[in-house]
Amino acid sequence: MASLDESIFAKVIREETNSTFVYQDDHIVAFYDNDDLHQVARHFFVVPKHRIDMLENATADGGTFIGKLMCVAVEVANQLEYNNGYCVVINNGPDCCPGESWLHLHVSEISESMDLGGLTPSPMLVDPSPTGRTPSPMVTDLPNGN
Repeated sequence: MASLDESIFAKVIREETNSTFVYQDDHIVAFYDNDDLHQVARHFFVVPKHRIDMLENATADGGTFIGKLMCVAVEVANQLEYNNGYCVVINNGPDCCPGESWLHLHVSEISESMDLGGLTPSPMLVDPSPTGRTPSPMVTDLPNGN
């Protein structure tokens, strides 16, 4: 794992990378990653300026800070005119983002050609299961219909 000083997010916050800031306050930055890896759609990151390694460690304030991260995502998406919708993804845990243990949000504009490695949003299922519950849009093959 990269040291905190060598983390890509620490470098972005110190403005040592080729990233374009779209929001910044005392606690949060939002920026475009100018790396080709994230050019699949209009995409930006929302990152706390102080390192939080996992969601579980970001709830001491009752989730207020996570709410602030989400509000920044909404504000920037509106400012950038993501008018057809957008996905907000939070990677959590060591297997989600190897080498970067820093909580961050990915915000990607929805488009017909969007391909985020299987994370393309699917429409909500409208047909409820026999139990009366509507399955999650991401989980459709549950055993016994539960």
